[in-house]
Amino acid sequence: MRKTAIVAFLVLVLGCSESRETVPDGQVDHDAQTGGGDAASTSNDAASGLACGTRGGAACDDGEVCIFPPGECGADDGGGTCIARPGVCPDVHAPVCGCDGTTYGNECDAHAAGASIARTGACATTGATSCDRRDVRCRAIEPTCPAGQVASVVAQCWGPCVAIDECACTEADACPNRDQYTCHMHRQRCGPYL
Repeated sequence: MRKTAIVAFLVLVLGCSESRETVPDGQVDHDAQTGGGDAASTSNDAASGLACGTRGGAACDDGEVCIFPPGECGADDGGGTCIARPGVCPDVHAPVCGCDGTTYGNECDAHAAGASIARTGACATTGATSCDRRDVRCRAIEPTCPAGQVASVVAQCWGPCVAIDECACTEADACPNRDQYTCHMHRQRCGPYL
């Protein structure tokens, strides 16, 4: 009985059919697992699938991007998932509007650029105004605006006062006076909290 247990143990430890050699840093050698080292077999073939994009969330590994579910764009600290950054995308024309406000040829193109999808179709080009104070690089003093208006940002300096709903945004931090206004992602415009 004891001999049988020892033999079974040795077969399990030494007789595995799949070779899993370790490389010096202790990581599993993917070539040993797949039985080859062809160009298509890279460590980025499978994404980590980690949750990302939330306060205190994980950072994606090299070669990955954090992608939010379509239409969410990280609103309300909603998380995304780390996926492998696409290398070559198909030449398919199916425009999408990225959460960064850029129109991409298709979903793959957006993900290759590191952008999540805000909606299908091209992004609106309705002359939206930037009010993102993070873009100000000049030393001018921010203008005082009437109630319901905020200072716009033009050419990295303060611009004229505009109604808050004229301010474009792709994330909450792009809106001024965060204690009063937030980004309404479905319209990509700043506005009061609802």
